[in-house]
Amino acid sequence: MDHTLTGTASDIPYLETVINCGPFSDNIADELVIIGSVMGDAIADVFGMEWVVYTDENGSDFAIAHPEKTVFAFPQDMLVKRFEEGEPINISELFFSTIETLTSVFEKAANKE
Repeated sequence: MDHTLTGTASDIPYLETVINCGPFSDNIADELVIIGSVMGDAIADVFGMEWVVYTDENGSDFAIAHPEKTVFAFPQDMLVKRFEEGEPINISELFFSTIETLTSVFEKAANKE
């Protein structure tokens, strides 16, 4: 399972392998946060997004955000919530559906400018 993480889409197949081979500890949620962070890096790489701390009335959480638009994504939570709800986790599907959704959101925002 040798792979050097690059923070790009090339990490996604490796993450899928990690998910399929795990869990590696008693705390699966923590593992998913780490995997979600790597997936978030890959998503951020596509759009030039960056990690931020998002705070609202419910508290604070890590998110990726576009520096010029008010758009946030929560890749760590995407995985943890699916696990907590007993849903299967398919990293490739999540990655590409998030890319598709964000592309649509950014295109709509560009059309309003």
